[in-house]
Amino acid sequence: MSVYHSILGVSNNASLSEIKKAYRFLARKYHPDLNSDADAHEQFIRIAQAYEILSGELKSPHRAPNKSYSTEDIANSARERAKQYAKMRYEDFKKQSEAYESTPMHKILWPKWVNFIILAIALLFVIDDLLPLKNVEGVISKGSNHSFYIGNHRFHAANEHRNSMLDGKNVSAKTTPILGFVVSYCIADQLVSNSVEPMRKETEFMPLMYILALLTLVCLINKTKKFENKLLIKALMSIDMFLFALVFFSRYN
Repeated sequence: MSVYHSILGVSNNASLSEIKKAYRFLARKYHPDLNSDADAHEQFIRIAQAYEILSGELKSPHRAPNKSYSTEDIANSARERAKQYAKMRYEDFKKQSEAYESTPMHKILWPKWVNFIILAIALLFVIDDLLPLKNVEGVISKGSNHSFYIGNHRFHAANEHRNSMLDGKNVSAKTTPILGFVVSYCIADQLVSNSVEPMRKETEFMPLMYILALLTLVCLINKTKKFENKLLIKALMSIDMFLFALVFFSRYN
């Protein structure tokens, strides 16, 4: 194996596409913008030099593919070309990187105005959860999917009431003041609080709304510099909204 094949980690009979693939992988690995090692730039130039020589040989069939590359003049000439090529690539990469860095986080994946809608919805749920609960009294009526209603407020019965005949019974309930989620209810002086698991499920999506509101504020403030971190935050927002939709519609569908 020649020294240049060794640098790229390919065999002597590697095809041009294999050499290109190895070069792209190693060039990204040792690019100074991505690798802070002191010798990263030199490694990048060596990789570019090897690629220039090997790709030049394969593009010129009249040359022997397994020719020895120990001639000093050829090596020096290739190294100079590699330096120029590496510098050009570095500057192009830097421009592209700066363009990504300057992209506002609130414009990634969806327009800025969508973030304001997301924030408004998240804050609606958060404020509804923080405000004092509202007392509601009425008669229980049967709904669908093992659910019940107190007026317009839908809820699911606690474990001890799963097999009870709740339809038609008088009930006193505590609901959130804006969206009307039932947090607890009382039948015949028996209190079922939100510490009981079935009642917690009525508002189990609330932590997701707190997280979504926080992530959206971070997105709109737009203080994050690295593009990867910006994309990560938007991805977390997408996952949060998906989980919220999954939990919410599974409860109220």
